[in-house]
Amino acid sequence: MKNLTWAILIASGRDDRLAASVSTPFLFLNDRPVITYVLTVIEQTPELAGVIVVIDRDNAAELAALMKTYRFSKIRKVVGAGARRQASMSAAFAYIDPEADFICVLDACRPLLNASLVSETIRAAWRVSGGVATAAEEVLDPIALVKRNAFQSRLPADAGHVWTLLPPQVFPRQLLMDAYDKKRKVAGDDLETVLSLSSKLVPHLVPAPPACHVGVRIRSAADLATATAFLHDPNRI
Repeated sequence: MKNLTWAILIASGRDDRLAASVSTPFLFLNDRPVITYVLTVIEQTPELAGVIVVIDRDNAAELAALMKTYRFSKIRKVVGAGARRQASMSAAFAYIDPEADFICVLDACRPLLNASLVSETIRAAWRVSGGVATAAEEVLDPIALVKRNAFQSRLPADAGHVWTLLPPQVFPRQLLMDAYDKKRKVAGDDLETVLSLSSKLVPHLVPAPPACHVGVRIRSAADLATATAFLHDPNRI
């Protein structure tokens, strides 16, 4: 299959602002765990052939139950998260189909993701030079540079457009694996880590529709309330 694409779903981590004993992706949003929203999107995305799910090891039984209840058919392997992102990604790489051309990295804490945005981002990676694509939202409000909660300066109006980079992010499989090689120093996030390989790599930005609200990430009780409101919004894409 040309442009065979698999996903890695990062579904580990806890936030003390919510519930220290529960991994954030397994908190309930409406009547089901947050992670099920993203897994449903994966099922609805025809460009994705399979997904490796990275979880905290103590959530294995819970995820197994969800797989049975919701009949998620694209989960190929569930792996335990490492102490660092590099270890988690390496664990997932071991089970990616060796024939895969691309890997789509997703965040299980973003329940407002939709399949059309995932499809569009994957297809963008297929066609652009370098094969790197990311969803993005334009920041329309004024931006300030702050250090230790103290105002430093305002981003000049002529600095250009400012965008927030979001999952999904899609990379050529070998490029992403090379970026996370154990011998390399890993940067702050997946895209930065990949771009550190070469200054010639330019990611393609796929604008997320404003009505999609894909930028909402569950970090606090307020985020759960916001996500709930958007899920019930009849105008949401």
